[in-house]
Amino acid sequence: MKHSMNKPPWMAKKLLEGFVHYDDEFNIANALHDLYYYKQQTSGKRKANFWYWRQVLWSIPKNIYARLLWRFVMYKNYLKIALRNMKRHKGY
Repeated sequence: MKHSMNKPPWMAKKLLEGFVHYDDEFNIANALHDLYYYKQQTSGKRKANFWYWRQVLWSIPKNIYARLLWRFVMYKNYLKIALRNMKRHKGY
């Protein structure tokens, strides 16, 4: 089997890279890639492609939620720090 036949769908891979944090991108992409190879060998390329797309599309809402949640938490902390500094330094 050729090496190019083992690659997951490039559009799904790019979509995954766009929605996953840079730090997590390589861990998630490598894990999905390894599982894709296994699925391809056991079930065939078509089923493996379908599985890969399903995993990518399933992960997008969770990644968006996590991004929004952590941004809200950080802004909340920034606001707390700003209010504390304003209270501490009233004349400033």
